[in-house]
Amino acid sequence: MNLVGTALLFVLLGIGCQEERPFLGVDQFNLQPGALEEGEHVKFLYYSGPSRDADTYLAQVIAVSEVDGDTFNILFPSNVSVADDDNKATFVFYSFKSPAYMEHSLKDDKFWTSEESVLQNIHKVTRDTRYDDMAINHYPTCIGIPMKVMSE
Repeated sequence: MNLVGTALLFVLLGIGCQEERPFLGVDQFNLQPGALEEGEHVKFLYYSGPSRDADTYLAQVIAVSEVDGDTFNILFPSNVSVADDDNKATFVFYSFKSPAYMEHSLKDDKFWTSEESVLQNIHKVTRDTRYDDMAINHYPTCIGIPMKVMSE
């Protein structure tokens, strides 16, 4: 086989062996709408990372409530990015029904209008496999938007 044929074979094998981005199924989470209060302040323990494909994936954060110290998962649009160094920042949880979310949402959002519409359309959650021991858990899970509290 010549050099071009060998190179083409390796390219085709590489394409065929590419893995889909690692994810968890939404059904693996302990969904409990209302487990976090609207506007509750939280700190992040884990962030699964962003994805440009918000129509396919949700992102996950594991958050600790500053009110009572309880731990929760928050699933939210994966194109909403929080910096990796934001584990010291405080965030506020908002549901899709919140006036604060409605004010910041895009008017042409396809299905970011309710928890129900999100769950009908998205079934995957991004994950960082290095932290599966933390990411795969039974914490109460809410779907919404974490918004960073700006310091004054």
